[in-house]
Amino acid sequence: MKKCLVFLLWIVCVSLEAQLHPMHNLMSKEMRRIDSIDGKVDGKIADLEGEEVENLYRNVYFVMIDSLKHRIENSPTLLNWQKKNLTYGLLMTMQEINKNNYKLPLYFQKLLANAFGIVGAIEHGDIESYLITDPLYSIKNIYFYKFETIAKSFLVKSASTYPNEVLKVFYKYSDSPYKDTVVEVCGIVAPNVAKNYLIGETDIKRILKENTHPSIMGMRGFFNEYNILSKGMVLVDDIIEGEMTINEAHAISTDKRKFLRKMIEIRNKDYAQALYSLDEELRLTSLEFVREINNLHNETNPQIRFKSIDDFNWKELYTLLIYSEEEIFTSSFNGVFERLMYRLKEDKITGWKMLEIMRFNHFRSFIKLCAGYGKLNEFLISMSKEKSTELLTKFTNNLEQNSGDLRPAIDVADAFGSIKDKEQIDLIQKNIIKEYDRVDEERSINGVAIYGLLKSLFASKKISPKDSTWYNEVSRKYKLERVDKISYEKMIGHDCVHKQVHFFYDDDDGYASFSSFLATFATPNYKITKWTNYVKIESIKGAPILIYANQPKAELDGQADLVKIMDSFKRDIQVMVHRGHSYYALNTIDQMPASTKIVFLGSCGSYNNINEVLSRSSSCHIISSKQIGTMSVNNPLLFIITETVRQGKDLYWNNVWAELDSKIKNQKYAYEKFQDYVPPHKNLGAIFIQAYTRFVTEK
Repeated sequence: MKKCLVFLLWIVCVSLEAQLHPMHNLMSKEMRRIDSIDGKVDGKIADLEGEEVENLYRNVYFVMIDSLKHRIENSPTLLNWQKKNLTYGLLMTMQEINKNNYKLPLYFQKLLANAFGIVGAIEHGDIESYLITDPLYSIKNIYFYKFETIAKSFLVKSASTYPNEVLKVFYKYSDSPYKDTVVEVCGIVAPNVAKNYLIGETDIKRILKENTHPSIMGMRGFFNEYNILSKGMVLVDDIIEGEMTINEAHAISTDKRKFLRKMIEIRNKDYAQALYSLDEELRLTSLEFVREINNLHNETNPQIRFKSIDDFNWKELYTLLIYSEEEIFTSSFNGVFERLMYRLKEDKITGWKMLEIMRFNHFRSFIKLCAGYGKLNEFLISMSKEKSTELLTKFTNNLEQNSGDLRPAIDVADAFGSIKDKEQIDLIQKNIIKEYDRVDEERSINGVAIYGLLKSLFASKKISPKDSTWYNEVSRKYKLERVDKISYEKMIGHDCVHKQVHFFYDDDDGYASFSSFLATFATPNYKITKWTNYVKIESIKGAPILIYANQPKAELDGQADLVKIMDSFKRDIQVMVHRGHSYYALNTIDQMPASTKIVFLGSCGSYNNINEVLSRSSSCHIISSKQIGTMSVNNPLLFIITETVRQGKDLYWNNVWAELDSKIKNQKYAYEKFQDYVPPHKNLGAIFIQAYTRFVTEK
């Protein structure tokens, strides 16, 4: 009997080896292919931005891949079929590394780190709680767990929040039995995303064409009538309910005000399903109204400035505020908020009742905005004491139940930094401690990471936005690089030259900012050379500095020239500067090399943009503004940074901010705007994301 068991065990081992052997051969071939990307098979990818970056490439493309391979092979816990599936996942991931994307080592580093976590989660039988700690990278890593029972439910849940990403990786799970269900859910919640796959001939199109769900059929009907050219497809829920026809939906979408009202009405209905697309269109439409108000910021007569929203009801006003938080000016917020409170009082609606009717849509963003603009007390007194306590409790509770989205947690942290009322502070602190105990007892990795960070922030009792104690403590605790300084050595490239690239855009602001930018550097210490599409600024005294900026009038050709210049320096760039509106931000971020030490985002420091920046340069220092930036702050700030490097000094953000404060203190407009700028060592969102990522990765 004993001999039989030994023989059977041997058979199983031989069988596994036989299954893995072909994949191991393929992995060896893939490793040689990756190694040859630079033209040589020598165990490294050379000719890069210097030794530091070359080591990063070696660690990601050789050390991490090899370590993950051995981790899977030698795991005493994984079952044979799990080893086979995980090895397959690693092989498929290796095949995606090519000449077009290998210069994104931080992306693959994060992808492989997430894969390590998936392996560990499968070993411990707790993959579900791990996947939501970083849903975007977990979606990208579907290869590693697509045969696990959790794969279907995770992708279906993710489709409600990240339909774009779920559909983009369809090819990775196109052979799964749940593919039709996942595509169906994407089409239901995000018709404006799914409709793009009805063009051409794809497997996704076939699934959508054969699907009989009323929402998908409604989307197809709208597409057949208007292709992808009409915004009205987001009203599909009303179409299938018989509330309107396809042609009526299109007509409404051409009237901005009617479109806004109809989207708000549908979003508050029980039958609303296209929530992702509704939210996206509500954001875009709200921004149209808010930008119009922002553009009139010099208008002293509020009747003229706010004329476009004077007859808005409280539902519309609330919607404008929650969907425009990234761009709304302080004065614009105050004006809209004042009208909101007036309409509530006029309709005898309490603040709590308003949130109930609006189904608490983005209510944490609203609370954060009220706190940040000093209006929280005014809003809370519009309801009973019991309801205000219930609201703040709801604000801080269940933050881990957002499918891995950190924005609600960052909203709570941001709001706490602005709240001055001691009773409110005490309530929030007690709630956070209570919630931490709950998630710790439940052993929620996601929850412990979120509430652990919030607990450390609130326990410091340093709630002033001007205090950096917590930021420094978190950096030490989570082994992050220092956020309060950058050494001179890190601010120069491998050729000992400090290099900056500035992306300007072809609009009125771009032209004015560009002229002011050049005037700032018109000093004896710098030489400015103008070319057709761009300018070069170089130091003629002190440490060598090169700054390249495209001419706004030559946005496309100029930026293409800048990319070629970056390539000629092997993308060894220390500072990247975005000088445009938020809708251009990703274009600038996409060009960021791994060597970037500082990125200047202006008013584009949203959660998504910070995530994108950190995926390209994990320890990058981010400068952003809570509002639209201004050249009267941007240019002197950039000049101080550049001068510090030219003088061969380390960069201390406290010193930079103090110097700029002193320089523009007597300039009323500039100084007022400067108060909304966030230095890297106080960029709570960036530090929160970095610390959270480090925590869940180590766990």
